[in-house]
Amino acid sequence: MAALIKRVLVAEHHVVDVAPDGVSAMALAETGPHDVVVLDRMLPDVDGITVLRLLRAKGIKTPVLLLTALGSVDDRVAGLDAGADDYLAKPFAFSELLARIRALARRPAEPSEMRLAAGDLALDEQRHVAQVGDRTVDLSAREFALLGFFIRHAGQVVTRQQILDQVWGAEPDVYSNVSPGARTGCSPTTPGPCTSSTLPAPSVMIQWRLSNCTVPSPSLLMRTV
Repeated sequence: MAALIKRVLVAEHHVVDVAPDGVSAMALAETGPHDVVVLDRMLPDVDGITVLRLLRAKGIKTPVLLLTALGSVDDRVAGLDAGADDYLAKPFAFSELLARIRALARRPAEPSEMRLAAGDLALDEQRHVAQVGDRTVDLSAREFALLGFFIRHAGQVVTRQQILDQVWGAEPDVYSNVSPGARTGCSPTTPGPCTSSTLPAPSVMIQWRLSNCTVPSPSLLMRTV
């Protein structure tokens, strides 16, 4: 079901992260701001109600749409009282799912959910402004989305396909021009903490370097092996 919902959302130009179980869902929700969380009540390890209560206890206020086959009044009340913002019983029409997600995404986000930061770099997602220290950096919408993706996944290994799926979505005629050994943002000869590791190809290791770079904007080291 999660894979099918992701395909539908990506086709509607949403950027989607998928967690296979409750523990992964909690970890993913804590990595960075999301506009909406679609949470299944029946998960393979921790049930969705427990996940929801833990997220709210940690102060995560992202709107949550709870999906479940349990559609009685008591079940809906339990889900809403646990912290869900909306509740959708299975089976459901994808048109209704999309409409409910759009409605939740229109809600004003908490100020803390609108700002991403890494070192001296800050992205204000509400005003669509990028800053390095006191300097404002002009970025296109695509560059802004890509930089936000990098911040959320800093230090992680991601595949090129993940970058395409989550930043470009279902747009046609999109291809990757990241080649093995390519580094963007910094010169390969720039001294600094560049490390070498073996990654499953095609993968990208995202590392930060905020000084000694060849571009005016905060730079990211992307290395494929």
